[in-house]
Amino acid sequence: MTRPRSFHAALLLSFVPLLALATALAWWAATSVLSEALEDDLEARMAQAAEVLASGAVPLTPALLARTGELLGAELALLDDAGRLGPSTLDPGQAPLGQAIERAWRESGAGPATLELGAARYRLLVRASSTGGDPRYPAVAALVSLDKLGAATRRSALWLGVAALLGTLVLAWVAHRVAASVTRPVRQLAHMAERIAAGDRTARSSIDSPRELEQLAAALNAMAARLQGYEDEVAERNRLAALGELAARVAHEIRNPLTAIKLQLQLLDERADEPGRATSRALLDEIRRLELIIGTTLAMGRGQRPQANAADFNRLIDEVLDLFGPQLAHQGIAVHRDLGELPAVAVDGDRLKQVLINLLTNAAEQLPRGGSIAVTSRVDSNGGIRLAVEDSGPGIDPAARDALFDKPRPASGAGLGVGLALSREIVESHGGRIEAGASAALGGARFTITLPLTIMPAA
Repeated sequence: MTRPRSFHAALLLSFVPLLALATALAWWAATSVLSEALEDDLEARMAQAAEVLASGAVPLTPALLARTGELLGAELALLDDAGRLGPSTLDPGQAPLGQAIERAWRESGAGPATLELGAARYRLLVRASSTGGDPRYPAVAALVSLDKLGAATRRSALWLGVAALLGTLVLAWVAHRVAASVTRPVRQLAHMAERIAAGDRTARSSIDSPRELEQLAAALNAMAARLQGYEDEVAERNRLAALGELAARVAHEIRNPLTAIKLQLQLLDERADEPGRATSRALLDEIRRLELIIGTTLAMGRGQRPQANAADFNRLIDEVLDLFGPQLAHQGIAVHRDLGELPAVAVDGDRLKQVLINLLTNAAEQLPRGGSIAVTSRVDSNGGIRLAVEDSGPGIDPAARDALFDKPRPASGAGLGVGLALSREIVESHGGRIEAGASAALGGARFTITLPLTIMPAA
């Protein structure tokens, strides 16, 4: 298969032959015009010299004829009444040329004529003398060799050809540079496209001229950046899906033995005395919390939509804090509740409990030596419910706040680091939003959840 020519070669192969043809035509026209101009100029000078000599204003001596012929580059001769050659600048060896002049004078008179003697050609011009001239010589003949004129024309044509060739080479070089200035960035863009097609989404181009190619390069750079963003997003979604599926499988495997443990504890609770019941009930509370986590994890793995039911939002908060209270107190963490009066709302209580558990777990991990956690709830001024969880820990780097919920990241303590990403998904599935910031009251981190206020009808 024949490989297609490059744009550079195609441009040069199209331009250079046309340039060479145009140069050749220009050289031919210039040479023709120059030849005609030289002939016309020589004939005009011959006619002028012959008229001056024929006017009788100067004595027609052999010395004058020789000097004038030298200046004109021509042979001069005087003709008598019989048409015979008189004084002239011809050498004795040029007798045939003199005879040709006499014959031309007798045949054509004073008109210009062309003489051919063998391979040599001459131009003859004859002028009749005026009444003031020498009466012995009524005519003056001027003869010039056309071979000399042709040699001069050929020399001029040669120089014109050399100049045309140099001009052609210069223009071809300019065409090469112009083509290169276009094809070089095109090759760069083609190489960039090949890299992108091969999977290298970091390929970029820095073309700054011409403007059209600069715009194309900018468009390709933007396309590569978008492709990289799309691929990163798809890869992250696939990773999250795989992680969610893994978490769901693990949760499913844990739920069965956990159910058996719960049944055994319930049996022990029925048989135990009062001190033993306190212990078994505390363990049952922890198992219920684990069941809540497992149930939410399974729901997330199946991608279920929230099951909205009438719920007392503050009661959901109390249930989670009551479960976490003993554990937080054991860690030396004081929990402060400030729950405002809220209407009944339509939410998926179990999934929102998981969000609060994730936030409390993150806050507790930031307080390994104890501290404070504050949980507040209010009716938002924009017509929604606002829940805030604050801690007295080190806080969040402002530069990392925007990407905090974007994707899972390793947690500082135990776990897979998926809590915040899952929390955002749960909150957004309810039509709300979750934001991270700094706590003005405790000096640490502050997570705020805002949910739309959907008032349930009274039973």
